[in-house]
Amino acid sequence: MNPVNANLVKYPLNYIYSSLKEYETEKSRIIHPKAIKIYKEKFSDFEEYLDFHNKGQKQVFIDIPEDVEIQLVKAALTILKQEAHLRGLEGPYEIIEDMKMREQYKDQIQKELKLTKAKTERLYRNVKSCIIKK
Repeated sequence: MNPVNANLVKYPLNYIYSSLKEYETEKSRIIHPKAIKIYKEKFSDFEEYLDFHNKGQKQVFIDIPEDVEIQLVKAALTILKQEAHLRGLEGPYEIIEDMKMREQYKDQIQKELKLTKAKTERLYRNVKSCIIKK
């Protein structure tokens, strides 16, 4: 499980086994030295690397079920926020409130995240509760 999501640390750099420190210092202790080489080829500096990783991700990595669910919600929220922005809406809640946009959003997350209809509905309820809380 992600150490930040598990509340072990507040920031990934504070986690003793985080590879972020190795990328920041460009010294490999845990990761393969080739990873540092690839990092140097892809990013001009550590800030660019962090920016890349802090952007909303739509990828979900197979992990323990609780972590997969957290990743799915984050990915679905990213898609929702992007859609609201692209449509010029005031906020993501407008998609949730409009039946046509809501159904289009559900179709989109089902397709992009490769989910069954039942899993899409369950994920949508979780996303909706996150948006309503705000």
